[in-house]
Amino acid sequence: SLYIFGVAGAQMKRCLEELSDKALSSSEMTEIQEIIKKHSKSFVDFHDLRTRKVGASRHVDMHLTVCAELTVHDAHKVCDQIEDDIKKRFEDNHVSIHTEPCDHHIAECGMVCPYWKKRNP
Repeated sequence: SLYIFGVAGAQMKRCLEELSDKALSSSEMTEIQEIIKKHSKSFVDFHDLRTRKVGASRHVDMHLTVCAELTVHDAHKVCDQIEDDIKKRFEDNHVSIHTEPCDHHIAECGMVCPYWKKRNP
């Protein structure tokens, strides 16, 4: 009978973990960060990356800093590319990206930011 209680307890624990809201594993977080970094030439930085898993569904929320010279259309394209790559890797997920403009143009922007460089030759 102890064996039955042990198996039942383990099963209940697994079921409760599936139903509860918790952060993604560190390996999944690393994968998501690597996916985002693949697009690093299209944005200034990303921050406030938050993830959680509810049942089988994954939720990813982040802030993406883009060049202030970037059009809304182009910024949206960058977000779509990142979302698509995350969705290719992880099924059943919801990605929310909040874009923010980079507001500190400095002399180095012309060397590192292709958007600023293109609009300010």
